[in-house]
Amino acid sequence: MATFSYRIRTTRKGILTKVLIRFNVDRHTSFYADTQYLVLSDAWDDKKQTVKSRFTFTDDFTEQQGRELTAEHYLYAAQVLAKNPQEQIEILTAASKKYNDARVWNNLGVAQTEAGDKEAALASFEKAAKLDSSKELNKNLLLANLANGNTAEAKKYAAAADAESKAAMAAAEGDYKAAAKGLTGYNEAIALIQSNDLAGAKKAIAKDNSAEADYLRAVIAAKEGDLKTAEA
Repeated sequence: MATFSYRIRTTRKGILTKVLIRFNVDRHTSFYADTQYLVLSDAWDDKKQTVKSRFTFTDDFTEQQGRELTAEHYLYAAQVLAKNPQEQIEILTAASKKYNDARVWNNLGVAQTEAGDKEAALASFEKAAKLDSSKELNKNLLLANLANGNTAEAKKYAAAADAESKAAMAAAEGDYKAAAKGLTGYNEAIALIQSNDLAGAKKAIAKDNSAEADYLRAVIAAKEGDLKTAEA
């Protein structure tokens, strides 16, 4: 059974004190994080003039220690306590076994994407889509299908997706001129180079002083036949 528990220690009353949050996914998996809360009066030991050594309390994200957690608890733990995508996957996978919640499936898909598991991510987004039809999910489904090479399937979600996702769709179909319209800066410049609009590409990165932008300038110079600038 997944639970939250807390431990707070301080020697002064009425100030912010660190709280160690422990999220137990199961017997073998726990995650820890430090946060800050005001010392509560009912946690204060007047006799010892200190916070009680162990105190469990209720707030917006938590229930008393030992009770079953809601989907919100799992989402909070994955967002705040997990230190990497793999830990997020562990927490959200546990949540998905208890709650058929679009937010859980969507966030699990995002974590799986960050971990490089494209097939699992697509499956999670598809489960989320059965419960929700938000723009965020349309975007995630479009990009996940593209990542898995399913261009035709991805196109089904393009109409309701955001400009950046539509640009990715256009690029996947080889229409770099259309893709550039939904992008800015470095990414716009790449699309414009692909469509042979070198003047537009230079304009897109005119104010970008990064090493990546300098590399693109060299690429543009080489395409223009300016080998001196390209080799600089």
